[in-house]
Amino acid sequence: MWVAGETKLGYIVLGGSAGGMIGALFVMQVYWPWHVRRVHRQHKVLSFPITYLWDESHLEARNARGQSRAPWTDLLKVRENERLFLLYVTDHLFEVVPKHWFQSKAQIDEFRRAASRVGTTH
Repeated sequence: MWVAGETKLGYIVLGGSAGGMIGALFVMQVYWPWHVRRVHRQHKVLSFPITYLWDESHLEARNARGQSRAPWTDLLKVRENERLFLLYVTDHLFEVVPKHWFQSKAQIDEFRRAASRVGTTH
């Protein structure tokens, strides 16, 4: 048996849940892609091609504006999926390295082996 107040509460919970899901979809499908493109356009250094060089101890990135060289162990973590590597400098700052930038599967495997040092002690 439903009491009128409980029915209203049910509708409020249902409406809030649906609104939350719609809001989350909006953020993931509209806001974040727009925001990432905007930040990328603002960051002038990212408009130049980047060359990555690595060995078992260091990762180096170069472009027309400069270069950086750091030990793999300075990175916090690495994540990988079928399309890219994410190299985390902090929990919220990372570099994206798309796999299509590599010349071969062997080169991807070599990069993966070197990146396995991420998060180890210095």
